[in-house]
Amino acid sequence: MSQKLQTTIAASMIALLANMGVAEAATTVKFWHSFNKSNGEALDKIIAGFETANPGIDIEAEYVGSYNDIIAKLQAAIPARRAPDAVILEVTRYGLFANNKLLTDLTPYFDADPLKADLYDYAREVGVIDGKNYVVPFNSSTPVLYFNKDIFARAGLSADTPLKTFADISAAAKTISEKLSSEGISGIAAPGQFARWGLVMANDSEMVDPKTGEILLDKPNTIEAYQWMA
Repeated sequence: MSQKLQTTIAASMIALLANMGVAEAATTVKFWHSFNKSNGEALDKIIAGFETANPGIDIEAEYVGSYNDIIAKLQAAIPARRAPDAVILEVTRYGLFANNKLLTDLTPYFDADPLKADLYDYAREVGVIDGKNYVVPFNSSTPVLYFNKDIFARAGLSADTPLKTFADISAAAKTISEKLSSEGISGIAAPGQFARWGLVMANDSEMVDPKTGEILLDKPNTIEAYQWMA
């Protein structure tokens, strides 16, 4: 297994639909998103700041629901010609629309953007299909490993216990499970979607090769990562 747990996953991206034109004075941009509560408040502040800096543009933001809700509503809105100008899509979903020629090719905008060099490669490249960039990185998720120091102490583990490799984590988790399972405490929680993806990447593999489209679910490193998670 790879010795490093270094994973950075591009999660949510903004995809611009093909009916969006260049913003001009007194322009309204209809924008669908999936952020509510504190995330929604943060997004509102971003939008307010943008509108202040660009008084001729009004962002009409609408919370639509989860990523799945957005996909369902978008699939209904496009043929009815009621689609928004911009929408946040989960990173694994935008290809469905790009491959059907429903998204704007943003490559010329990226090429002309002086800030493009500030983007991490993973965030920029994840939006490229057939050499064209269809998304702007907006909300990139980064799975991280965290642990409960109190539980470690109760299991007789130091707060400095090494957790740099898969083997380190397995050893600590087994110790905790053996000593505290009678209290209903397990050594590690089941990895969520992004963590599973990240662990596969940390083991030098992918679900799908991002450049060739080859399915890698049955490759040795992918299988090894899932066996470790199991």
